[in-house]
Amino acid sequence: WEYTNSYAFSKPYRAPNGGVFDPDNWVFGGPDALAAATAPARLALLRARTSPGRHLCTGITGVACDPDNDGDVDLDDFAVFAECMFGPGATPSPTPPPTALECLYTFDAEPDSDVDLADFAAFQEAFTGP
Repeated sequence: WEYTNSYAFSKPYRAPNGGVFDPDNWVFGGPDALAAATAPARLALLRARTSPGRHLCTGITGVACDPDNDGDVDLDDFAVFAECMFGPGATPSPTPPPTALECLYTFDAEPDSDVDLADFAAFQEAFTGP
């Protein structure tokens, strides 16, 4: 990735390629495509350019609700979730290091641009403990 403040997503119905990365199977937003937007606006732009419905960030391990990318959903991940949960209709305002955008992308399962009890249900479903 040669630039920040942008996005990329795989094209639907792309041809199988045997696990080899093929840039022709992807759409790239270009340098600083999201730079001028606020965190909620960036999230809205990302969602507008990806598939509709339930979105869960799976991170590098492929595990949903795993912000520390250690392959499980445990109390360390719950601590981040607790920082992100601000209730229905409220944009998260966590104490750093997580940002509002990271909170929404990782935990907003509906998606409805907040982290609330409905998202906690998705977190509980993914929880592997302890």
